Amino acid sequence: MSIATIHQEVFDFLIEQHSMDENFYFSLRQINRSGRLDKGYWFLGNEYYLSVSFWMGSDNSTKSPRLTFIIVHDGLTYFEIDSKHDSRPFFSQDFLLKLGFIEPSPTEVNRKYYDFERNDYLKSLESFLHGDKIIVDDYVRRRIADISALDEDPEVDFIWPSTFEKQLKIVKRYQQERKNKEKKTGYLRTFHIGNFGPINDLAFPEIPKGCRWVFLTGENGAGKTSVLKALAASICNNNDHGIVVAADYADFKTKIGIERLDGTEENSVEGKNDFKDKKWLIRGFAAYGPVRLITEGSLKGEWANLNENRISRRATYGLFSPINVLRDVSGEYILAVKPKYYDLTLNDLLENIETNLEIILPNIDKVEIVPAGKGHQIKYFQKTGENKNDKWFVDFEQLPSGTKNFSALILDLLLRFSEQQDDVADIADYVGIVLIDEIDLHLHPKMQKEIIVQLAETFPNIQFVVTTHSPIPMLGAPKDSIFINIHKNEENRICASKIDVDITNMLPNTILTSPIFNFDELINENHIPEEPLMTEDDYNEAIFYRILEKKIRENTINPQP
Repeated sequence: MSIATIHQEVFDFLIEQHSMDENFYFSLRQINRSGRLDKGYWFLGNEYYLSVSFWMGSDNSTKSPRLTFIIVHDGLTYFEIDSKHDSRPFFSQDFLLKLGFIEPSPTEVNRKYYDFERNDYLKSLESFLHGDKIIVDDYVRRRIADISALDEDPEVDFIWPSTFEKQLKIVKRYQQERKNKEKKTGYLRTFHIGNFGPINDLAFPEIPKGCRWVFLTGENGAGKTSVLKALAASICNNNDHGIVVAADYADFKTKIGIERLDGTEENSVEGKNDFKDKKWLIRGFAAYGPVRLITEGSLKGEWANLNENRISRRATYGLFSPINVLRDVSGEYILAVKPKYYDLTLNDLLENIETNLEIILPNIDKVEIVPAGKGHQIKYFQKTGENKNDKWFVDFEQLPSGTKNFSALILDLLLRFSEQQDDVADIADYVGIVLIDEIDLHLHPKMQKEIIVQLAETFPNIQFVVTTHSPIPMLGAPKDSIFINIHKNEENRICASKIDVDITNMLPNTILTSPIFNFDELINENHIPEEPLMTEDDYNEAIFYRILEKKIRENTINPQP
């Protein structure tokens, strides 16, 4: 766990104590020296430990607190009293012995360790607050009274309310700034898969910072879908709305690196661990298998019971099941989808969906969402191509398969992320990771390219990891996209290799024959060896040159007199 995460958890815990006792105060960092507040270090300390005190008074030489509770990044906890540079001892040896220090010295640094097993630093802190802190408070209170009677200033005192409020105000300002920055993190950087289905031990190539599109290629059976499933199980911490994600992969072990403000945070996920109460590792997530033609509103007759367990609420269902039910606006739950922190109403959300679908969907001129029963219905107005003013609408079931696939995925993604990130006003600010298996399935070549372009422009802050068997989607790939080939080595083990190929100026044939696909032979099986191959970039150009070659050949054989 990162030290910044420990800072935040300790801060939240102590703020909760303060809410229960308004006279409970603790020290916080006041200045952003070395950018520590930018990093989320709310208490004193560095990259390896944090130091929180509940009293005023610092060492004249080191300027560090005399009394402090220390939490090391590996979970070790101890209470420290530093009297090394005191002009006169504040704590007596008898008191230090009573507190539990071993061989204490009133003029040295004394430490009392708590949880040697390093199981739970918050429990150690709680134990200290309800035990030793009360003893220290009582002693400090009596010593201050004695010293004040002599008209002297105590070297240790309680934290003043005004000091606490000033420090808290500073920290909350940096927390808000950090929270805003944190919204743009949570992306996949590293991944290692062990014992997941056909994958024995696979090291995923490192994904560069800022990369939003990862394309996985490989032959059928190479293991692309297994990689996506392992990713989904890891991102969800193997817990998808109280259900084990990878129930059939009990022995898997993965390590997944998620981008944070302070660098890449490594997380270990194991199938054998208890999955309950585990939270997702990122804010936003969705996963889609190859079947993306069924929505909640399209379920009829005996199929209506298919979604009785609300399987569409599970982000991973479509990857681990041959059937995927995507969300739409037909159900009652759409009435509850409303951002908390912005003045957005249900109508605003539906209008946002209409606008985006009109821009994204090809051959759709207008989209209207109208009330229908307990939910809503979407009317898709198609372009006729004859008269711009002549439009006719169809419902989802009447759309072509490609458009249906496109529409269902976009709509489901919009609704899922609107629930997961209800503090986001603009859908372009949604962050997270989306997995899509066979993104080119059902789509005409034009739409294979267009779906990448539209997803990238609509969700610029979402990271997409997709599999494909076609080079066409890559024509729409944004800059900084990476390509990873999943394949089996000579020992039949599944491997992953990053392909460093610049496809900016490549055509599909060139991409197909590149290491991304390893397609060596593109010649038609019925090709006549004596006939030249058409290698031009454009079909009309190729036809032109074939006619030109024919005329030149005819004039050469039969020259004009």
